[in-house]
Amino acid sequence: MIVALQKVSSVISASKTFQPLRSQANLFEILRNLPAYGIGERIRRTGWGDDCFWTVSKVRPKTDGRHGKAWGELTWQGAPTGKEAKIPGPLKTIWVPLGESSVRSRALWPSVPPKQAPASDTATTE
Repeated sequence: MIVALQKVSSVISASKTFQPLRSQANLFEILRNLPAYGIGERIRRTGWGDDCFWTVSKVRPKTDGRHGKAWGELTWQGAPTGKEAKIPGPLKTIWVPLGESSVRSRALWPSVPPKQAPASDTATTE
């Protein structure tokens, strides 16, 4: 009985130290992986369609890169608002770059550029 309890307690303590990788990121975690901290990028919430997005115009990140303030222009159902506003809810993990289906594909794990195919010698020299 004591041996069984020791095994269970070791499994529980090991599971407490395990930190799974997050599959989503907040706005600042996405923007910090984009060129120029995402200025000019189109970002949308996961529940929005592709015709509703924010165009990021200004970012003031904190030193940790996970917090800060962001401003942009909202385009809703294809119609831009025409004025800059503070982006609400930037710490929520519901943001994706426009055209991307998940954060994982672009922001947290940037894609590796494809390897160049070796040049084939199709021309014959005589």
